[in-house]
Amino acid sequence: MPNRKSLLTNSIVKKDKAKLQKGVRYLGFDGVNTFSFSIKSETREHTFHHIKLELTELYEAMLDLVDVDSITDITLIKSVITYAMTLSIKVYCSCEDFLYSGTKYWNYKNGSGIEEETRPPQPWKLAKRSLLCKHIRYILMNISRYTNIMARSVSKAYQKEWEDYAKEIEARELADIAEEIGELEEEKPKSKTSKKAKTTTAKTSKTKKSNK
Repeated sequence: MPNRKSLLTNSIVKKDKAKLQKGVRYLGFDGVNTFSFSIKSETREHTFHHIKLELTELYEAMLDLVDVDSITDITLIKSVITYAMTLSIKVYCSCEDFLYSGTKYWNYKNGSGIEEETRPPQPWKLAKRSLLCKHIRYILMNISRYTNIMARSVSKAYQKEWEDYAKEIEARELADIAEEIGELEEEKPKSKTSKKAKTTTAKTSKTKKSNK
C-alpha cells in the first residue's frame, strides 16, 4: 500500500518552501480518517488550495493502540498518526497541477487517490509521473508541525466513542457477574432441600427402628 515515504519518493521536488510555509492552515478532521488543510495560492490573490490526507488505517491503529484511559494522551495519539502514515495514505489537492497535469490520475492508478480519475493525462504530460503536487508534498515533508493539532482533533472526535465502548464493556462484565451470581443463588435452595430430605429420611428410619 502507498504510504508517506513512497509518495514522497515518487514526487517531483519544487523549490518554493518559503511561500508555502506562510499560507498553510489546518482545517480539521472528518471524525474518521481524513485531515484537511488549505494553502494560499502563490499566483492568485485570495485563492486557497484545499488538501486532504486520508490515513486509511488510522481508525484500526487507534483501536489497537489507544484505550479509553489514554484517549486524551496527545503524545500517544501523535505517534499513532505518524505510524498510520507508514501503513497507508491517500491524497487530494484542488490545485490545477494536481487535477490536470496527471497527478490525480497517477494517484488513482497507484491506489493513493482519494477521488477517482480514469482520464489519462495528455501525451506530452505522460512523462511526468509525480504522485504529489508541491502543496501535498510540503504538508507531508513538514507533517511534524501539524501532528499536535491533528492529534487533538482525533482525541476530541474519538473520545465519546471510546468512552461509550468502555461503558458497554463494563455493562457486559457486570451482566456476566450478575448472571453467575444468579446461577449460584439458584443452586443454594437445591442443596438445602436435599439436606432437609436427608435429615427427614434419617429421622423416619430412626422412628421405624424404635417402633420395632
